Amino acid sequence: MPLSRSMAWCSLRLARASRRLRRRRRAPIPATARIRSRCSTTNREAEVAEVERSCDVLVAGSGAAGFAAAITARLLGLDVVMVEKDAVYGGTSAQSGGIPWVPGTRYADGDPAEDTVRARTYLRHELGNRYDAAMIDAYLESGPEMVDFLEQAGAVAFKSLSPYPDYHSEIEGAALGGRGLRPVAYDGRRLGKHFATLRPPISELMLFGGMSLNGEHLHHYYAVTRSLKSFAFVTGRVARYAVDRLSGWSRGTELSSGNALIGRLAEKAFALDIPLLLSTPVVELIEEDGRIAGAVVIRDSVRQTIRARRGVIFATGGFSHDPTLRAAYFAPEASASLTSAGNEGDAARMAVARGGEIDDDMVQPATWLPMSAVLQPGGGTAFFPHLADRNKPGFITVNQRAERFVNESVSYQDFVPPMVATLAGEARREVYLICDHRALRRYGIGPVRPHPVSFGRWLRNGYLVGAPSVEGLAMKLGLDPERLAQTVARFNGYAVHGADPDFGRGSTAYQRAMGDMSHRPSPSVGPLDQAPFYAVRLVPGDIGTSVGLRTTPDAQVIGREGPIPGLYAVGNDMANPTMGVYPGPGVTLGPAMTFGYRAAKSLAQPS
Repeated sequence: MPLSRSMAWCSLRLARASRRLRRRRRAPIPATARIRSRCSTTNREAEVAEVERSCDVLVAGSGAAGFAAAITARLLGLDVVMVEKDAVYGGTSAQSGGIPWVPGTRYADGDPAEDTVRARTYLRHELGNRYDAAMIDAYLESGPEMVDFLEQAGAVAFKSLSPYPDYHSEIEGAALGGRGLRPVAYDGRRLGKHFATLRPPISELMLFGGMSLNGEHLHHYYAVTRSLKSFAFVTGRVARYAVDRLSGWSRGTELSSGNALIGRLAEKAFALDIPLLLSTPVVELIEEDGRIAGAVVIRDSVRQTIRARRGVIFATGGFSHDPTLRAAYFAPEASASLTSAGNEGDAARMAVARGGEIDDDMVQPATWLPMSAVLQPGGGTAFFPHLADRNKPGFITVNQRAERFVNESVSYQDFVPPMVATLAGEARREVYLICDHRALRRYGIGPVRPHPVSFGRWLRNGYLVGAPSVEGLAMKLGLDPERLAQTVARFNGYAVHGADPDFGRGSTAYQRAMGDMSHRPSPSVGPLDQAPFYAVRLVPGDIGTSVGLRTTPDAQVIGREGPIPGLYAVGNDMANPTMGVYPGPGVTLGPAMTFGYRAAKSLAQPS
């Protein structure tokens, strides 16, 4: 049987099995049970009835920053309680690529000490007059220390993301790999009953509604019909997923990316008996004798006081879903977000009420990403992150004037500002990612999978727009047919030679790495010349805030009169130390985990 037919047959069989399983699914795996606290409670009855408890450190939030802080504090001998607003743990980190950008580790390309020196040079160029030497020194000096500390404790496991260039690979000090750290795949079965409350990946990034895709192995999925090796690899992964589902797991347990990072961190936290209280938002800080001494939370509809002898660490994810703060700091064109819905600015409001200050002097107020809206079967809309398709040969992006406006191969952070600019004043806040049939079947587009997976349903539900000609596609999109035809013809004239004189696509090592290295003459540029033609509507959105609470290099929140005793902010709650610049893969998670580590070490110091 040909590979394409074999793969399609496997997909059909698994889809049918999944539908049967949903109709007669076994009892679900129990949700996370309450974990006995190392603090003042000693039995389940007391824990339910108690309205006050105490510990050394209260950590609000359960993403990578929160777990790094909590585990570090516990390993340094402190009693820790974690609370999480949502009913699941992991935050936006669990749905991310899970990659922290940490120069100078043992995974560096070359000597780690020299890599740190080069990274400092790179960041000086990137940040310009916003370069804060104290914050960057803290990041670069403590980042490798954090990685070693957590690895030795068994809380994380990484491998080098190499080759994977920094995003501005042409700048002095940039590296071609070794700074981004890829989480090692993780067996979710190790979490036992806690697997059920680990936030799953974005559904559109999973196969069959529950099978995680490891970015390290995407080339196998692209080549599944062209390579026996890739076919065997993918078949093995699908078989493992089928066994998981038939064994009663709610989704595949072979975890990668952010789920692997958070899964391993959570396993360590549970092994250390760190209580993780879900559906428990912080609603008020407690101040005593001029210091933050705990917080009031809502648990089981009851106000509960948690006193923190050393302090409180906010790691609640920023304010991406707070309309008031978005309106204050974001352009109105950027209205979508891929962050956890609970990221509503709770930490910012409570800290400011206690004298904290917001730092909004950012190059960009958020980390941006182009997205497409995907209608869900049960109603509602989810967003798909366009990380890997727009960079490939056979794709271009046009605005509502049917003109290209950006180099499609730049990083997501660099892609969105031109997108916002071209949408200024437009009634429809969308641009269009366009490809030909060859590119669609080879690479896919958004959640539309490459060959041999059928894409008919995406045409039927309106997510994917298709037409037999460029002019016909323009008419369906409401664009000028003649102008779009001119745009495509101009691009094609250069693309056959692997060139893009208009925007310089494929001109850096990063841009080429994000393309298709097997494509000639350019991994980044290829003509759109094989009908039919297709398009997806893109909108600008964010994957986390850069604007946040002003802090010291130890992540202590700064107020009008100096650092606020007992109050810390990490992750997207703190002002981004790279000032809204995104120099490489994982510049959200790298500082998040590093400053979570530093905050815990600061709180562990003798008073």
